[in-house]
Amino acid sequence: MANKKNPDKLLNEWFKDAYSFDFQSTTETPKREYENKLIAWIDVLGMSKKIIDSGKDDSGAEDILTNIRKLGNCVENSCEELLKQSKLEYIQLNDGFIIVCALDCIDVLCRILCEIQWKVLVEIKMPIRGALTAGQMIISNEPKVIIGPAFIKAYLLEDENAIFPRILLSDEVYKYIDKKKINFQYISKDTDNLKYLDYLKYEFDLENNHRNFDYKLKVHGIKQLVLENYNMNINNKTNIAQKYGWIINKLSELKVNIL
Repeated sequence: MANKKNPDKLLNEWFKDAYSFDFQSTTETPKREYENKLIAWIDVLGMSKKIIDSGKDDSGAEDILTNIRKLGNCVENSCEELLKQSKLEYIQLNDGFIIVCALDCIDVLCRILCEIQWKVLVEIKMPIRGALTAGQMIISNEPKVIIGPAFIKAYLLEDENAIFPRILLSDEVYKYIDKKKINFQYISKDTDNLKYLDYLKYEFDLENNHRNFDYKLKVHGIKQLVLENYNMNINNKTNIAQKYGWIINKLSELKVNIL
């Protein structure tokens, strides 16, 4: 019969071998620190309900995927300028986007966000809501992760205060305005005294005159979209009518009649 080692002796040998290993790494892990960046959080109003309802229809999932792809294309195309300059990064989370860019790009980012709002309204027929702030962020590429207190602030500002299909500006961004570090002209104050990116006026001015803008709304079906969603929900307890009513009010300020 083969000789068996004493179990206690065998355990002692194992521990002795383990403690003899050198656990010190030969390479020092670089320390990651927060950077001050501009950060926007935007998502599509009503998309979550469509995703939930998509399970009731055989073609529902495919329709959702098509819209998600369109949404991604709208954002990527609008961000192309800063992406090429390596001044902007973004992550798509279902129907939402975290967009991070350099502090000195605030004017360009405001324009980009206005363009995204309009493109999504025209191509996907759904409004966008969000928030823009500035603060500390860390961006990791493997895997792609964006974290930091600034993102939490942007997310909460959108979730708790945006309410309507608008992109709000945080107190940190107000400071840029106060110090005249921002030249983007399409920032408006709403009836609740919160400032937001006025993408409808931005698009209105691009068309140069009222008639062209009114025609564009009709051609893309925006007038019909807004009016139908408002009328269908005006007697319901949901806040959908409130959101589309906000769009109607903003268009009326531009002398565009929808009702």
